Amino acid sequence: MKRLIFLLLLGLQSVFAQESSFSYQGQIGLFNTAFNSKTILNSSGFWDASHKLHLLEQLEYENHLFFQQEDALKYINKKGWSIALKNKHLAYSSYNKNLAQLALYGNATLTGENLSLAPFNTSYYRYSELAFGFRFHEDFHLTTSVILGHQFANIQTNTANFYTAENGSYIDYDLSLEVHYTDTTFADIFDNRGLGAAFGLYYEQEKEDFLIRLSANDIGFIRWDDDCTNLYIDTTYHFDGITVNDLLNFNQEILDNEIDALEGQINSPVQESYTWKIPILLRGYYEQKIQNNHFNSVSFGAEHRLGIYPTPLLYANLHHEREKCLLSFGYHFGGLERAGIQLSYFVQCKQTEFRLYTRQANLFLPEEIYGLHIGIGIKKVFLQKGN
Repeated sequence: MKRLIFLLLLGLQSVFAQESSFSYQGQIGLFNTAFNSKTILNSSGFWDASHKLHLLEQLEYENHLFFQQEDALKYINKKGWSIALKNKHLAYSSYNKNLAQLALYGNATLTGENLSLAPFNTSYYRYSELAFGFRFHEDFHLTTSVILGHQFANIQTNTANFYTAENGSYIDYDLSLEVHYTDTTFADIFDNRGLGAAFGLYYEQEKEDFLIRLSANDIGFIRWDDDCTNLYIDTTYHFDGITVNDLLNFNQEILDNEIDALEGQINSPVQESYTWKIPILLRGYYEQKIQNNHFNSVSFGAEHRLGIYPTPLLYANLHHEREKCLLSFGYHFGGLERAGIQLSYFVQCKQTEFRLYTRQANLFLPEEIYGLHIGIGIKKVFLQKGN
């Protein structure tokens, strides 16, 4: 990873004399769809029955946690080719209300109910990529990437049914899931545990009164190495409890026999390479100039991560331009985020551009804060001598 950074910077030294640009883009965000900041801050103490009920009432049938961090250094040449070094870090979890209720109360209050605990999906991945891009048409741009995988963990639940008899005499469960994970320790955060490749396709058309952008990127894979652990579970289990005929003779062996019977229903994990498809990211954006005393343009956009977002993330913005700055105010909903306000501030100087933005701008409304997010962009334009 360090060598990639060195080679990127070394290569850029030979082309800075041309009309080109060098930029940094970064963002970090933590989101959840169930609990606002007020509920989270009030949950640090003991959880009595009333507080557990309050937490349960905040949940929808399906709920989400989402973390995202991205950093990118990019050089663009005036002839249309580009080179970029990126690091991507993403984690998410989807769970339903039944699973949360079972975790809060245990199964004693849920006797006689057939609980479906699926969908329950959790994924975490982090990788770096070196991307090369070129423009092959006036409106089209293509990128190809070489990827180093650092860390990966994925739990995919297909079936998870749970039943407790009304008198508590037995428990039935039906479980089908897959688990894949690499070493997730942080001893060396840039350690190479997988190799992959990806490409992206971009379309942009800008006219005097409108702008259109369409893209499909992260189309690729990572093949995690032979140390990747893979676990496949597909089992149905009936538990009648532990029968003790003589309390005085109850010992550890009785428990061990029951645990052995349970483990016998589960396949042993296997360590071997695993090929993982990177979630494809689709984006669309349309901006239209308008005649208004307060706003210069309006825009609409959509973003969808296949296999992660249950629904696309949709948004709309109003843009106000003044001298060399641009202020955008908008609203978004969908994806793995709670609907909310978003803000963006852009400043342009002769050779430098700066952008600061957030998708969680409800800072003064504690009951509407469901996450934190900040993004920054800095771009330096290198002009030819004499300009």
